[in-house]
Amino acid sequence: MPTSTIVIIAVAVAAAAALIGLLTLGALSAGEKGPRRFSLSPPVDTARFIDIDAAWAATVEFEVRRSVDVVWQQMLDGPIVALGPVINGPTTVGVTRTYHGIIAATADVVDQSARSSVTTVGSAISIPVVVKSFAERLAVAPVNESSSRVTYTLAVQPRFIGFLPLRWTAVFARPVIKFVMKMAF
Repeated sequence: MPTSTIVIIAVAVAAAAALIGLLTLGALSAGEKGPRRFSLSPPVDTARFIDIDAAWAATVEFEVRRSVDVVWQQMLDGPIVALGPVINGPTTVGVTRTYHGIIAATADVVDQSARSSVTTVGSAISIPVVVKSFAERLAVAPVNESSSRVTYTLAVQPRFIGFLPLRWTAVFARPVIKFVMKMAF
């Protein structure tokens, strides 16, 4: 068999596998049960988890041309992430924040300071066997009357490779997280 035929077959198989994977993720995240499909293990100490214990964590900081009140309300009610069909949200009902998309998740507010910070802990996710736990910390501070500084931290503990020191890889994710969040604000 010529090399070009083997390459074409390999590319077709890879494309079919990727399509099947995306369809599977879409099916798992669909409906009311999607963001609550697989339960997560909450960390014992959320602050320590975000700052030290999570295998992977990234913090981004950026300015937006909106008042603290407007940014605070958007942080509480969403959206803070708008990435097309991949992940959007959250939508908030009470203390439960739900993200939708191919990746769907539910998080509960565990700490909230008036008009300055909110911390959430993941309670469920649509992706099986990948994530053990996650937490988010969002903070807003005034720069001036019409601008605010947003600080966002996402910490994740993978289910099977959580023993690896993965925090160094956050340097690659920070620009993407910052870009996606700035688009939502």
